Amino acid sequence: MKVFVARQPIFNRRGNAVGYELLYRDGAQNCFPKGVDADTATSRLILNTHLNLGINTFTQGKVGLINFGEASILQGLPKMLPPKSVIIEVLEDVTPSDEVYNALRELFHMGYTIALDDFIFSKAWIRFLNITKLVKIDVQNTPLHTIGKLVEALKKRPNIRLLAEKIETEEEYVKAKEMGFTFFQGYYFGKPHMKESKDIDSQQHILLAIYKEAMCEEFNVKNIERLFSQDAGVVFKLLRYINSGNFKNTNPITSVRSAINYLGVDNMRRFISLLVTGSINPKKPVELIQQSMIRAKFCETVAAETNVPKDPAFFVGLLSKLDAILDQPMARILSELNVATEIEEALVGEDSTMSEAGLKLKRTLHAVTTHEQGLWRATQKACAVIRFDDRKMPDIYKNSVEWVSKFMNYNYHNEQDSSNLKAIA
Repeated sequence: MKVFVARQPIFNRRGNAVGYELLYRDGAQNCFPKGVDADTATSRLILNTHLNLGINTFTQGKVGLINFGEASILQGLPKMLPPKSVIIEVLEDVTPSDEVYNALRELFHMGYTIALDDFIFSKAWIRFLNITKLVKIDVQNTPLHTIGKLVEALKKRPNIRLLAEKIETEEEYVKAKEMGFTFFQGYYFGKPHMKESKDIDSQQHILLAIYKEAMCEEFNVKNIERLFSQDAGVVFKLLRYINSGNFKNTNPITSVRSAINYLGVDNMRRFISLLVTGSINPKKPVELIQQSMIRAKFCETVAAETNVPKDPAFFVGLLSKLDAILDQPMARILSELNVATEIEEALVGEDSTMSEAGLKLKRTLHAVTTHEQGLWRATQKACAVIRFDDRKMPDIYKNSVEWVSKFMNYNYHNEQDSSNLKAIA
């Protein structure tokens, strides 16, 4: 039986993704497959991510947070996982009993990191704080203005770091940082924050075009060369990359073409990913670029099995987070890029007015995004609309994550960042 796995990034105070919560359900009454309780779903999640595929498939070496219900904790299920790769997240409905405390204390002394999910203070949980390293607070369920005393009390414990989850607005994010939270999770990090802005400049146009070409299945050297030649700045960065000391270059570079041929396809894709990540909007989390690449490959694969053109599907997925990356309305961005009509329809169009091609692309994107969010029943419905077997989605998602990991250096922005979940795990 398939287990649907999604992941939600966790960010530090610098805006870098430092871990992922692995998701298998979107609510106590909405588990997938139907009728599976939280403990059973966790068991299957572990089997699918660790024993079968390897947990690093989904975390790229970062820490993975996994929810555990009471039965799973008492059965010792976390012991099946490597202590340094995971954080044991104790669900909010777990009873703070002697049995649970003893089980968690054993895990703590074995080197596991314990986190308390959706924490609401009660005296029964005080002893648990001595073996806890991460406390998660749902800022929608317990708003920040109501928990000042709790936060101050927790900050006095040197062993504990605070994570604010379900951050949805910039105000919540800023307030949580001011209060002393170390880690953050929520929709805020994946949506645009509209501000007064200038038009997309010429370099961003070129970067977007280079990015599109580089991520196509067929790497067209002629097209890449043409685009690089339009901007001396990106050519300079390419030459600096070649001479960074990571490559043994003995022959002089005589042209953009010779530089591309020297690096080869894989290294060029990796370089372009880093170039776009660091240049198009350096204030944005690198995670957004990674998510857009995963989504692009996901859309392409689903499209290929549903008689939807795969290249436009890939491009729709790739562009679908540009509003969040550039902090501009999607319609405005698309007007600057001169994309095909069906791609524009899929991203900003209304169902009642769009072409059949645009509607197919939009429905493909919807099926993919519901899976990403862990909305399993919505994923089933979306897949039914496009006549696609939803049971294939987990493997396609896994393969998409693996595909991106070949072209992105996931530690690029975090190598010297001490505010990292690895430091407490």
